[in-house]
Amino acid sequence: MLHSGSAVLDNHLLSDGKTDMADDANLVPRFIPALAAILLAAEDKKGEPLSHDEVLSTRDNATCIMMTASRSTSRGSQRT
Repeated sequence: MLHSGSAVLDNHLLSDGKTDMADDANLVPRFIPALAAILLAAEDKKGEPLSHDEVLSTRDNATCIMMTASRSTSRGSQRT
């Protein structure tokens, strides 16, 4: 895995030594834990709904990994 700030690039090698991330334009963020859970926790802590700016700030400061859209979709069913 490659670390870039708070983002981690989920870079898996294929059997031929190449990566499955041939095109960085196809990368999507995957929040760890899920962004919905992060936002709910922030709202519970505040005791009232978050403002638009608070949602954006929470999102911008959350930990995420970047992965291809196809890997993100295939892992979506693994979340609880």
